[in-house]
Amino acid sequence: MAEEKYRIITGADVITYSPHPQIPAPGFGVWGVKLGGVNWSIGIEPITEPVLMVPETYVHDFDDFLGFFGTNPLDIREFEAEVWVFLGAERKKHVIDSPTFIHIPGGTLHCPLWFKRIDKPIIFMHSFAAPAYVRQVIPSELSELVPSE
Repeated sequence: MAEEKYRIITGADVITYSPHPQIPAPGFGVWGVKLGGVNWSIGIEPITEPVLMVPETYVHDFDDFLGFFGTNPLDIREFEAEVWVFLGAERKKHVIDSPTFIHIPGGTLHCPLWFKRIDKPIIFMHSFAAPAYVRQVIPSELSELVPSE
């Protein structure tokens, strides 16, 4: 039998659950390891309440892609939330308050990632050019980056 040139993954194999208790709803995800080790993975999670998803700064060798958009299927431009993401060696804070896509080249320092205000649920998409997620945490003073309010 000839080897198939494609893979279809369905049902429970694409349903994921977040390690964050503030994100109880199931998400969608496929890692490259399930696709025979291809260099691509994706995870999509509904964000329904504020959460400091990634408190530390880190780096890895592969490209990262982050997407943020509304949950209204008729108008994903509806975005009633504020997300903070810190990027680069200077850890510059970027405030996301509309549908946004971010490409983070491999080797670039990034995060913390904080879903600061969620008035209506949004979707968070995380994709990366690797079959599995491996990162190196860079020590930082989180209190300097994410002030308590």
